[in-house]
Amino acid sequence: PLFNEPGHRIIAPLSYLEERGVTFIIEPNSLMLLNDQLKWWVENAIWDDLNNFHMNLDKPIDGKILRDARLVGIPIANEYTLLVWYLTENDEINRIIEMNNFTMIELKRP
Repeated sequence: PLFNEPGHRIIAPLSYLEERGVTFIIEPNSLMLLNDQLKWWVENAIWDDLNNFHMNLDKPIDGKILRDARLVGIPIANEYTLLVWYLTENDEINRIIEMNNFTMIELKRP
């Protein structure tokens, strides 16, 4: 399927969301950005900025520590971009991202 059942970050740990194949983690309260702010994120985002998603990044998933993360900027209206964590890759979603030229930000654990 293109989209899986939604996960809920308050009660679902990152390992559960990954296990369920959740595609995106969305945090609209802090990551709905004006388009001007998106440029800052592209140029300056660091691993610790993932704390905006309120997930425990240091808890192992299947015995492995998360080493990288991909963020996608999805345009909302003319002046806003919603920055989402692209957790579980999907070929169809990759095609949509590429076709629409969405902004991608790759973050690596230091």
